[in-house]
Amino acid sequence: MNIKKTIDFTNLSPETLVEVFKKHQVTFPRSLRVEVLLTLLEPKYIEERNKIEKQKEEAESTMNIKDFIRLNRLVQYNSLSEFQLENDFTYYDDVNLNKLYFNTLWDKFVKHLELHPYCDDVFQEIEQLEIEDDLKMLSVFEYNKAFASIITDEDDYFDGIHLVESVRHFNDSSVATEIKQLGNKYDITIPKYWTKADLQARLKKELKLNKLFTKELETKIDESSTKITRGMLDDLKVDSKLHITKTDMINIIIKNVDKNKVSEISKKELAEEIAIAEITEVIEPVIEKVIEEPVIEKVIEEPVVSDVVEALVVQNTPGVDYTNMLQQIIDNQNILIEQTTNKEMTSMDKVFNYIVIGLIIVVVLIWLIYGIATLV
Repeated sequence: MNIKKTIDFTNLSPETLVEVFKKHQVTFPRSLRVEVLLTLLEPKYIEERNKIEKQKEEAESTMNIKDFIRLNRLVQYNSLSEFQLENDFTYYDDVNLNKLYFNTLWDKFVKHLELHPYCDDVFQEIEQLEIEDDLKMLSVFEYNKAFASIITDEDDYFDGIHLVESVRHFNDSSVATEIKQLGNKYDITIPKYWTKADLQARLKKELKLNKLFTKELETKIDESSTKITRGMLDDLKVDSKLHITKTDMINIIIKNVDKNKVSEISKKELAEEIAIAEITEVIEPVIEKVIEEPVIEKVIEEPVVSDVVEALVVQNTPGVDYTNMLQQIIDNQNILIEQTTNKEMTSMDKVFNYIVIGLIIVVVLIWLIYGIATLV
């Protein structure tokens, strides 16, 4: 069909074109845009790389950090993501290069459209669109973003980079500012710092993974300040930093741009979530049941009063009351027994006690002899 040759897509509003493509369920692979971007930028990359390398050889001092980072990017230009390539169009700021990009891009898109089952209907409808002479000149980045809703990545890719390589790639070839801009491209806001709630969630997850999580700890964590929460993370040797690294930023972007896309870090987090889910209930602290041993009280036996002594009490000499005397003897014996039971006696105490006991025995014997004599 020749009608497509008469269409100047660059003079049509991106928003209007998107409506037509959506109506006919037309999408374009991101790889097409990456191919055009890279092809047009390649001569620029090679020229700049050669220039920096020459300066490096001629310089007496070491290369500054800015040139070092730039050279590292130029060396691996053929593996850059779509956003990095778009940024470099802005970096070179070449109007003619931008126009060349728009025209080359539509040549690629048209060839892709020809494979669509309803391509004739699509082209006829686009042919009816009005050309906008006062169309605002957009940058490459802005133009590409206008078509974001009909651009698709392969299942295992993000911004033209394989998910397995995504974190390492952006870490090595982008500065933090560019990664934040990458988030803006996909309408994802990246926070400046981790909040207390983020740290508390990280702490709870770690405790659950280690089967240390309890209701008591959960309450304590919820009531803890940021400082205390970080201290508990440090105790578990878990990252407690507040600032968000480039790696954190990349993972936040990938997780939020498409729930079905999982980076290497997300795979690890997913495995941890599965492990936590397998813990069906909160682990309560183990309370050991204390078995109280029966308290064996030391029974102090009362001194036994023999039948003979009892007889003396009952059949005593008229006018003589032996009861009080015997009771005093028994009390003295009790005192001695208590002293022996409750404290460790010194050698002097022992000698004294032996003398007292001996005297008591003598007195008892005298009374016994006297009592028997009175009975005869």
